[in-house]
Amino acid sequence: MIQDASKKSLVVWYLLTAAFVVLMVVVGGITRLTHSGLSMVEWRPLMGTLPPMSVEEWTRIFDLYKQSPEYIHVNTWMTLEDFKGIFWWEYSHRLLGRLVGLVYALPLFYFSLRRTLKGPMLYASWGILVLGALQGVMGWVMVKSGLVNDPAVSQYRLVAHFFLALLLIASLLFAALNVRKSSEVQGKPSWIPWALLGLVGVTLLSGGFVSGLKAGLIYNTFPLMGGGLIPEDYGFLSPFILNFFENPAAVQFNHRFLALLTYGVIVGAGFFMLKKDPTRDQRRALILVLHLVTAQVVLGISTLLLVVPVHLAAFHQFTGVMLLCSVVYLVFVYSNTHKVNI
Repeated sequence: MIQDASKKSLVVWYLLTAAFVVLMVVVGGITRLTHSGLSMVEWRPLMGTLPPMSVEEWTRIFDLYKQSPEYIHVNTWMTLEDFKGIFWWEYSHRLLGRLVGLVYALPLFYFSLRRTLKGPMLYASWGILVLGALQGVMGWVMVKSGLVNDPAVSQYRLVAHFFLALLLIASLLFAALNVRKSSEVQGKPSWIPWALLGLVGVTLLSGGFVSGLKAGLIYNTFPLMGGGLIPEDYGFLSPFILNFFENPAAVQFNHRFLALLTYGVIVGAGFFMLKKDPTRDQRRALILVLHLVTAQVVLGISTLLLVVPVHLAAFHQFTGVMLLCSVVYLVFVYSNTHKVNI
């Protein structure tokens, strides 16, 4: 049985790590929006922790960048000072990744040695560490795809990187909630929150394809796209299935459709579940999800109409992650037979 003091320590550890991962997702989004993601063309997990400290080192990494497709085809106009402007965003993103690793791994070793973590919790916690490492490796694999010929990262690898980040955040939140549960009976399980979680997850990943193909920079009107509900160039790729992943017009339409579908389903399911005499925790989770999904739709439409300003797009991404977290909480309070003390 875990003591209350240890429970608090574990919850703080899980949630603090989750908060850092959320911050990483937001900074990663800004890095992409400012076209900074390909500025660091080498991967040095240890030595890369320190930024350039001299003119010679700045010159060295700028010379490396000059050999990249992005510089050759897009940024030949850049001076060293211009390069520094994009370098710092990518450096901050990678530094955060290293910091997340330390914030999670060091307490994990401590809690494991002290036997605070036992059984399934121990295995799950080490599994989260492996997931975090995999997410970091996928980040480099993603960047590497834009350093070959075409100065653009693969949208497939970007979505895989984003998916692992979302899975990591959800796993950390589930772990924290599991530690905080008490012995009071909470209510009957329900499959509906699981369905909502799947729908939200698919919608967020479709947004990753929008980002990967820069599809938010076209058809900046709502609700019509080029004068019609469905853009004329929706299915111009062959075979047709490629349009779902490689056609910017189709990718944007699909994200719009999924976002509105998700909103309608959540609102409908939310009010239906509110009428079924939910517990205090369930009611709180439902109201939170309803507020966040509404904010997310408003932010998404605003971001599109204003042609993807950096600050608004980053906030849209942040709210999307918060929506996912709220649905994870909803899943927990409807799947678990215990009350959650938060």
